[in-house]
Amino acid sequence: MREIVGRLLADMGYTVVEVATGSAALEALGSGRPICAAILDLTIRGGMGGADTVHAIRRQFPELPVFASSGFSEDPVMSQPGQYGFTDSIRKPYRKEDLAALLEKYRVGQEAGGPPG
Repeated sequence: MREIVGRLLADMGYTVVEVATGSAALEALGSGRPICAAILDLTIRGGMGGADTVHAIRRQFPELPVFASSGFSEDPVMSQPGQYGFTDSIRKPYRKEDLAALLEKYRVGQEAGGPPG
């Protein structure tokens, strides 16, 4: 799923940094590389999932748009993402149009009026 979403984002003009775990996401965010948003899967086998990762992200990057992604629609994080530290959520499976609408809603990559990055 990560690779598919990465391709969708790249097709929309975003530069994508793909990582497999929450700890790798924190490392990428701390690398100094400009990152305009994060999409975190709630469940990561053998690694830190999105719910734990978002709390660590918020300590360092409180304004970064962070989106929860899951196929488990009954998870309370998906229905009330703000209460868990997320900006919003997107339910799997989703289409390119769903992803584009979410990013547009929060103007991800549009802060300076230029292309996303």
